[in-house]
Amino acid sequence: MQGDYRPKNAMPGLAPPGGAGEDWREMEKWVKDDQTGTAAGGGGKFRRTFRIWKEFRFEAAHRLTKVPEGHQCARLHGHSYLVRVHCAGTLDPELEWLVDYADISKVVRPVIARLDHHNLNDIIEGETTAENIAWWLLGELAGKLPHLDRVEVMETPGTGVSVSVSGD
Repeated sequence: MQGDYRPKNAMPGLAPPGGAGEDWREMEKWVKDDQTGTAAGGGGKFRRTFRIWKEFRFEAAHRLTKVPEGHQCARLHGHSYLVRVHCAGTLDPELEWLVDYADISKVVRPVIARLDHHNLNDIIEGETTAENIAWWLLGELAGKLPHLDRVEVMETPGTGVSVSVSGD
């Protein structure tokens, strides 16, 4: 079996959005036209939804109290948590960005500092599952962070959860 070594812009099914065809030069024109609002169905970048995120890390201990007897998570243990805070919305026409990353940090860092190197069972009410940590963070950030869309919490590099403001 031989591979298909044609350039990607010549492969069927890789047309840019809006049906501009298979030639990426056409896509470049489509994007430029869309930025000015002249593309079919366009409206320019200021009418598009942008999604940005910023990551934060903290170390914390916890134990789960509702797991079966003998479960490893019933013992006090810790994680190196990774939290990703997502914002979504339209660009500010003056600044041409959604939210300043520094402004995200100003809101999120104090919340993360409350968790860092603490026992989560002393801070978060209920079971300290990743789901409930994400829910707690969402509650702490809601109303304080413009365009907040979603919070992700990763307990390990291969496990995590996300919860959205909109419920989807």
